[in-house]
Amino acid sequence: MSFKKKEKSDRGPLDGIPPHLPALALAAKAIAKARKADIVLPPEPTSLDDDLPFTYSEEDFGELLFSLVCRARQNGLDAERALRTYTRKFIEYNS
Repeated sequence: MSFKKKEKSDRGPLDGIPPHLPALALAAKAIAKARKADIVLPPEPTSLDDDLPFTYSEEDFGELLFSLVCRARQNGLDAERALRTYTRKFIEYNS
């Protein structure tokens, strides 16, 4: 029993997030755990502020995400892989 307690105490604040989650779910889980652990989150982007409208609803935000995926594709980028890679680095850095 004491072994399990020690093992659990050695875990970082972002440990235990299933790595197989889709990128958005992985990022959401990492953000939720980071907030709970008082980990400073990256600042909101400033370079795209003029292009990113303020969103009032999930539908508006969905449109924004869709446009970002389109922009990524136009630039030869894989949005899913980009978000997953960034989130994994965030988790690794803060674990």
